[in-house]
Amino acid sequence: MKRWMVMVSVVMALVIGFVFSVPMVQAAEEAKKEGVSTPPSEKQEPTPTAEKKEATPGEVKLISMKGKVEIGGEAILFKMEDGKEFKLEGTGLKDFAGKQVQVAGELDEATKTIKVKEIKPSE
Repeated sequence: MKRWMVMVSVVMALVIGFVFSVPMVQAAEEAKKEGVSTPPSEKQEPTPTAEKKEATPGEVKLISMKGKVEIGGEAILFKMEDGKEFKLEGTGLKDFAGKQVQVAGELDEATKTIKVKEIKPSE
């Protein structure tokens, strides 16, 4: 009788352990798909794969582009020939309103904002 109870206890412990581990594994896989980081204690060694570099929100790129400066309400806009539009931030930008310019600066793609470092009339 004691052996039987020990066997039942062992089987129950294994079943309970399995039941609680499955949701944790599923949650970890879903977090991995969504890009959520796991605590250091649960991290596994990365497998060698081709590395992808994607733009993250708030990532800044150095750019130099030609387009037209326009005033849009309180914002100063930069419109390109292909229809792309960006908000400009900087000083002295109103002087270029309605003109074709060459802009150099930092582009934040998440907010579609260019922090102007240099602006000059386009040729």
